[in-house]
Amino acid sequence: MLLGACVSRDTELPDPKQFIPPKSQYNNTVLGFEFKYAPVLRIEADDRGYDGIHVYLLYPDLNRVVFDLNVSPASNEIAMKQGAIPGTEGGVVVSGVQGTKFKITRNGEVKSRVLVKNEGWLYAFEGQGDTFNETLGTFRFTSGTDPTPLGGVNGTTPPPPAP
Repeated sequence: MLLGACVSRDTELPDPKQFIPPKSQYNNTVLGFEFKYAPVLRIEADDRGYDGIHVYLLYPDLNRVVFDLNVSPASNEIAMKQGAIPGTEGGVVVSGVQGTKFKITRNGEVKSRVLVKNEGWLYAFEGQGDTFNETLGTFRFTSGTDPTPLGGVNGTTPPPPAP
């Protein structure tokens, strides 16, 4: 006697994708961006009002950052390019906007850094591995419509910094 399940050719097998948990989503309506991430990750943010925001994802048990996004005035570009490993720079497109990608060394680890300028802000992404690449691939610029930002002054939306 054969034990187990039998599937006829007429039976439709379930889509394996339905068993993958849906992604969580982070929206920043003030600066106008969003990205999706695996729900197993913990998200933390440090809103700096007129100076931008720092958002990062980490594995809860390891406290290891796997995706780091630092949004600051576009004038910080030169500082954010410091530490680039020579010969690793190349072009990249994030949400339809041209940017620069290069490698850096941080705490003895080689990581990718992606810089993209949009509406007076510099978006500096940093991380390594599949989780970083997958999260970066979901990043989208949206329109800033929320009149009450987390770090705004008296409920006003911080204006973009001067270029």
